[in-house]
Amino acid sequence: MTLLKEHFVNLIDTTPERFDADVFITEKTVVLVTFWMPGHDLSRSILRFVRQTAAIFGRHIRVVCVDARKHPGLTTRFEIGQLPTFLIVTDHQVTDRVNTLDPLTLQARLRVALQSTSG
Repeated sequence: MTLLKEHFVNLIDTTPERFDADVFITEKTVVLVTFWMPGHDLSRSILRFVRQTAAIFGRHIRVVCVDARKHPGLTTRFEIGQLPTFLIVTDHQVTDRVNTLDPLTLQARLRVALQSTSG
């Protein structure tokens, strides 16, 4: 069992083959894509941060996690240059990118995304 699965029950640990289906789903769904790496200095902080964010937003967002070491093609595809990187996807496209572990910043950006899909 991976570190990710040990800590999260409702998060999706995706692969390149499943990524588009896991992320670019329905128009009314906000997806938070988390790029992380086991063994990276910030791994535990990233996982704790994602768990807290998922708990706050509950079923209003979908959280998809990408192991950057295991799936370098996805990091290249989305030009991920640092960890953590969070992508916010709405209406089948990446609409925001957050490169910080500041919970207030990420939560504010997710709220904006949720408002845009509720109209």
